[in-house]
Amino acid sequence: MSDENVELVRNLYAEWQQGNFWTTTDVYAPDVEWQWSRHAAMLRSGKASYRGLEEIGDAMREWVRDWGLFRLTPEEFIDAGDHVVVLSEVHAELKEGRGEVHEHQADVITFRDGKIVRMETFDGRADALKALGLTG
Repeated sequence: MSDENVELVRNLYAEWQQGNFWTTTDVYAPDVEWQWSRHAAMLRSGKASYRGLEEIGDAMREWVRDWGLFRLTPEEFIDAGDHVVVLSEVHAELKEGRGEVHEHQADVITFRDGKIVRMETFDGRADALKALGLTG
């Protein structure tokens, strides 16, 4: 099943790169949870955890409202059983020239019964792998 999970996540990120954030909602469990990184939470007034597609969708719409450009480019997909780790490059520019972000992040996507049940973003590869009890 883990190969299928990796392929599903590759397809999900490909859709995201095209700006299609909600075309593949059938891959999520109804109670999916999204935990944002410490860095992202600071940009969102400290709120870091969202549950369910409606709450996550509202948070994402609010998030992208401030950005003139937001590009997430996956660089590596790591099969970790019921988890897929995605190492990505983020390049974003706030509207009206208010700032720019260029950094790397790691997402840990957790599956149960073929559905995504949790997505957690980390500020770097080491933190993501440590959360799964892996090294690298």
